Amino acid sequence: MNYGTLPSKFLHAMDTWPNPRAQMYLTPAGWQNISSDEFLRRTAGLAQALFELGVKPGDRVGLLAANRPEAGLLRFLCISRSRRNAWRTS
Repeated sequence: MNYGTLPSKFLHAMDTWPNPRAQMYLTPAGWQNISSDEFLRRTAGLAQALFELGVKPGDRVGLLAANRPEAGLLRFLCISRSRRNAWRTS
């Protein structure tokens, strides 16, 4: 049985059930929303930026970031482009 990949299921869900609050984060001004469309737009923009920097599928990318929306976008992007993932958190 083939269930597909986690990124493919995630993208399918974003397309099938668009959400104005796909991602939420807390700021000093209160909770902020990122819609599913905005999440996908930001992910595509980040993918383009990494491509322009010369990062190719299979390359290793290190991430040192605070718990913020951009870190989640980059994690999703890396998972969707990698066959092997190694997450180390502390």
